[in-house]
Amino acid sequence: MRKISFVSLLFPLLIACGAGRSAADGPGVKNLDIAKLAEHIRESYSIPPFVKIDVTEPRDSGIPGMVAYTVVFQAGMGTQTQTLQVSENGRHYFLGEFKDLQFDAVADRLSKMQLKEAPVRGPKSASIDVVQFTDFQCPFCQRGYSIMAQSIMKEFDGKVRWYYKSLPLVRIHPWAKPAAIAAMCAGKQGSDQFWSLHDKMFEAQREINVSNFEEKLDGFAKGSSLKMKDFQACVNGKKTEATVDSDMAEADLLKIESTPAFLVNGRLVSGADLDGLKAAIESELKKTGGDIPEKK
Repeated sequence: MRKISFVSLLFPLLIACGAGRSAADGPGVKNLDIAKLAEHIRESYSIPPFVKIDVTEPRDSGIPGMVAYTVVFQAGMGTQTQTLQVSENGRHYFLGEFKDLQFDAVADRLSKMQLKEAPVRGPKSASIDVVQFTDFQCPFCQRGYSIMAQSIMKEFDGKVRWYYKSLPLVRIHPWAKPAAIAAMCAGKQGSDQFWSLHDKMFEAQREINVSNFEEKLDGFAKGSSLKMKDFQACVNGKKTEATVDSDMAEADLLKIESTPAFLVNGRLVSGADLDGLKAAIESELKKTGGDIPEKK
């Protein structure tokens, strides 16, 4: 059987920012040499030396005779997590998860998403909901924004509703959460105000840093038809932080660990993947009998 290649294993690093989340370790395989296991994974899957490998979070796999771990691959600012299954005697392992054929992942995601208060653009009559979990500081999210604004919403005009969800990666992006709070403060004054500030922050992302964030935000806000006194009071008081935290908790429930992440009528498309988004949308349109735009 052909080994999983390094490129296929770490491909999401090219199109997504890693959330870098962690959890407390639980009981694992007795006397398991974690360092030796990490090096064995490196050799078995041809992982280059510049990629850091951490094996963490031992937990019950739900499968008799197996213990599950989380393997974190980190290259630069990008991370990817994989589930590792290890036999209780510590001799055998494989990367991946056991799947339950009776579990409907799409229905499960749809039941957990809360969209009533989420900012949205696109007609109510659209048959396709694209829910985007995003981070204003993540460069791949900037690409995801461009894909949605310049390609998806134009090519599938009238067929897509684009929902925004906050997922700032606070461990690696220091101004991402303040930006999310500010965007939701703008949203308290109206949908147009939200999307105006949202678009401005993504379009100017490369110009923003921790030192000039407040100055840049003030300039963007003044150009977004906002009542500045109310907006500044909301931002300074972090009055929408609970909404941002709720989105982050929702992402945890949905097991979303990197940005951008798109849910197309509940189907997950990870990363700034234009072809993947188009394929998911076209598949859903076929189900609903909608017209699919001709390829140019």
